[in-house]
Amino acid sequence: FASQQTPEAQLQALQDKIRANPQNSEQWALLGEYYLWQNDYSNSLLAYRQALQLRGENAELYAALATVLYYQASQHMTAQTRAMIDKALALDSNEITALMLLASDAFMQANYAQAIELWQKVM
Repeated sequence: FASQQTPEAQLQALQDKIRANPQNSEQWALLGEYYLWQNDYSNSLLAYRQALQLRGENAELYAALATVLYYQASQHMTAQTRAMIDKALALDSNEITALMLLASDAFMQANYAQAIELWQKVM
């Protein structure tokens, strides 16, 4: 996002681009990311799901959905979050966001050995 724009201007610009080309999955994913950074998890999920519907099976988008679900659940690993991570890793076993999410959760659960193993895989 352009740092000189206000969040409202960023949102307006993304919405304008989507209105102009509603089939552009990349813009939908950017909208999902925008909402995630605004802690608007419901709208973030909607945008990422639309991107996934347009793009089809995609490891990066499944990992993004997992991230939103993880933060929506106050940084707890839910079954739904884990399912999104599993889908991401089934498509790309080295999907960085999914692996980092697993590593962060392992660290939060004081499973330091698993966290280190996952972080090393990312590096």
